Amino acid sequence: MILIKQQSGLTIIPILFFLVLAVIISITSVSGNHDINCPNDVITQWASVNPKHVTIECIGVVKNGREKIYLRINATGIPNHDYKASLESRPYSYLLPLLDYSKPLFPSRDTSSSLKNGNIKNIYDINTLGGKNAIVGVALNGIPFLSPLKATNLEAVRGHNPDDHDDCLGYISTEGQYGYRTAPPCLFSNEENVENSDSGKQGAYDAFTFAYSFLNVMIEGDDDDSGPFMIKIKGAKTGGNVSTAPFVVGYAMDGYHIYSPYDENGIEHSALDTCGGKYYNGNYAYFATTRFPYLLGCFGPALPPSHAAPTKEDGNDSHNATYLTCPPGRYAPSIYSLSCKRCAAGRYGALGTRCSAIRCVGDTNDRCTGTCAAGYFCPAGSSSSRAEACGGVGFYCPAGATDRVRVREGWYSVPLANEDDFGNDVDKNDKQQQSQLRREGEKICPLGFWCKGGIRFACSESGSFGNLEGLTSPLCMGRCPLAHYCTPFSPVPIQCPAGRYGAEESLTSPLCSGLCDEGYYCEAGSVSPQQRPCPAGLAGIEKGSKDERCSNKCDPLGVQCIPHECEEGYYCPSNSTSVRMIACGGAAAYCPKGSSTPSSVSDGYYTVGSMSLPGYYQSSQDEFTRTSQVKCEPGTYCITGVRYACPTGTYGSEHGLTSVTCSGDCSPGFYCPVESVRADQMRCGGAHFFCPRGSSLPLLVPTGSYSYGGPVDTRPNAALCPPGSYCVKGVAHPCPAGSYGSSTGLTSPTCDGPSQAGFYTPAGSTSARQIACPPGRYGLPGMTNENCTGSAAPGYYTPAASSSPRQMECGGEMVYCPAGAARPFNVSVGYYSVGGTSTTRTSQRRCRAWQRTRPEGVTVSTKCPSTTRWQGTVVVAPPQQVDVDYDIDPEDQFRYDFQYPENI
Repeated sequence: MILIKQQSGLTIIPILFFLVLAVIISITSVSGNHDINCPNDVITQWASVNPKHVTIECIGVVKNGREKIYLRINATGIPNHDYKASLESRPYSYLLPLLDYSKPLFPSRDTSSSLKNGNIKNIYDINTLGGKNAIVGVALNGIPFLSPLKATNLEAVRGHNPDDHDDCLGYISTEGQYGYRTAPPCLFSNEENVENSDSGKQGAYDAFTFAYSFLNVMIEGDDDDSGPFMIKIKGAKTGGNVSTAPFVVGYAMDGYHIYSPYDENGIEHSALDTCGGKYYNGNYAYFATTRFPYLLGCFGPALPPSHAAPTKEDGNDSHNATYLTCPPGRYAPSIYSLSCKRCAAGRYGALGTRCSAIRCVGDTNDRCTGTCAAGYFCPAGSSSSRAEACGGVGFYCPAGATDRVRVREGWYSVPLANEDDFGNDVDKNDKQQQSQLRREGEKICPLGFWCKGGIRFACSESGSFGNLEGLTSPLCMGRCPLAHYCTPFSPVPIQCPAGRYGAEESLTSPLCSGLCDEGYYCEAGSVSPQQRPCPAGLAGIEKGSKDERCSNKCDPLGVQCIPHECEEGYYCPSNSTSVRMIACGGAAAYCPKGSSTPSSVSDGYYTVGSMSLPGYYQSSQDEFTRTSQVKCEPGTYCITGVRYACPTGTYGSEHGLTSVTCSGDCSPGFYCPVESVRADQMRCGGAHFFCPRGSSLPLLVPTGSYSYGGPVDTRPNAALCPPGSYCVKGVAHPCPAGSYGSSTGLTSPTCDGPSQAGFYTPAGSTSARQIACPPGRYGLPGMTNENCTGSAAPGYYTPAASSSPRQMECGGEMVYCPAGAARPFNVSVGYYSVGGTSTTRTSQRRCRAWQRTRPEGVTVSTKCPSTTRWQGTVVVAPPQQVDVDYDIDPEDQFRYDFQYPENI
């Protein structure tokens, strides 16, 4: 077993794995197998390209006494260059025959009989190589070569909807395997440690990518790099382990080598058989090309060696012969010719040339034996009139074709196996296969068809119509347009019927895309299930409505239809699908039958419905489904559709009121309960009640207060009982005489109490000292008038506000105070005071002094008392008096000299 090393380490796959895998691969009827040493050239080919991910081993298998050598290639599926992301390492093992290319393998037997037995293989059939993504070979970096087809007659590299590839022309199959369908330009990139890079783009499939990356040389020659691998490479030489072109890029699964696409002169290989191979250096091999099948289209050889045109490499070196002999496909014009020349393209040479000393026989000019047969083409040097089958329905080859001719767009190749065939709906029999490979001419696409790639298709298959010849697209004259359908071979599109719509192009049935949606109607030729909305106020409750009535409840002729009107309490905007589409939406709106939008309630109106009746307050049960409006009655007001009672304290005398204040406040002296209709709805009711403006109920006059302002039963006001009065049941009374009321809010006839001693209080007095008892009088508490209690006692005097009959002693010998004295009286000149005590004299007496002589001669006389007052003599200080200059306010308070002696 060969182990391929690299700098990062040694990749070892256990022998047991290979033995088990060998059993799985099942080489049957083997009498024995054993490991052998691989040839050096094989080791060289595989060792330097992708050693990290590839190992090989050679196995000798003995079968029926003969040994056959196989090459086992073990790989991880990871390439040695950049690749698309999400590629996982997996164990892959490929077992293929190992051919000895050091020995020519020209078969000795003539296999021309295989041609007669139909051994021409259809390389455009997906099953020829084993199906989609079939592995047809292995590149030297261990990546498999995949089938170039994605379906029969549909290649995966170019053409219609090719598969994506990366910059190195690598593809990821649906199974997640990385592979090539062409010669890989990055094969010898020698990039190490590439585990999971991501080029992230689709690389150009062109000559520059191939030439520069693959051959590592600068490009010379043509400037046109638009086609794949088309730029010639002049004398390309490469270093390292890659030999001069052509060189091996991989092995096919049948063991044959696969070579690079150019020879040492940068010219693409020619004269390949149907499978893409030819004999080279005496051995059969495949050659990568720039056109389908790119690597190999079938497992060859498709033509035996006797029918292949030998090349200089065939070992037929004519310069070493005594007389020039040319193989079939070559000719010598004369005996003087030094080399063989190729038969002209479009011709074939079946005879070759044999020259002698005097003449050459066989093919002696470039026209050689004859013209290439129709359905085939003959490159220069062809040896058979059927050198190469024309190669698929996309090409045709008339007689004498030098190369296959691509069928023009809008034409199809003929002859057909069956003139009724079109598209790919054909029998896969031998006749059909042969017909596909050998088309001889082309015809313009007839009416009702379109042609592409040499195949004709019915326009109706793709939902199109066509009334011109030579159409090239499935659209034909156009796809069946929106709102139409096209039956097979329709000359013109047909409108979708009313009630249906056509939202897509290319419809093929009168059912079109389906029925019109609920809430909409579709006239004939509609493009949307919601072509036209049902009018507001109506509901389209069924699919398939045909006109604006949005109803399928019609007479057979569709003349009379019963529309579905929106129910009252609900409204139906356009495209409604229910007669109860949307609830009307609250008390501020109402919806009669057939409403398209809610009607806003008028000012001063309220809404009614099934549960909210006129003249009653509304129910919440039908709040969102009101059906009409009613004007507010007196005693009520309406705001945003809601009926309210005029609140207490107000009245509503009109219809249609719109404010909570209704018509205004209740009048003073009256009260207004809820829903009142007059300003004087209810009289207040007695002196113990009062009703200010806006009263909702009579107010009880508070204790200590009284009502006033009108008749006794319509009093609007109440006030606190004032000083000098008391209030009982809303009526004010003056405080009785002898009492006083200095406080407010009194409730008893005793008011604040009796008058103060020395004072009297008339009815309604506000002070205990309302009025002072006059001088000469005195008063005990509770006096009611100016008489007070009584007069001053003799020997005493009573100033104003005196509270005792002996308020003040009269004061001395020079004054006296009779009963009821308001002040002391001065003793008159010549008089003296008498009565009482020296300080409480009650009167005065005239002094009558006399002198008399008695008879006996004695003089007898009397004297005035020493307290007698004489002219100009003031014996005692004058008595205290009221300060007569002080302004006494009987309604306020009183000041007296006897209380304030400083004012005397």
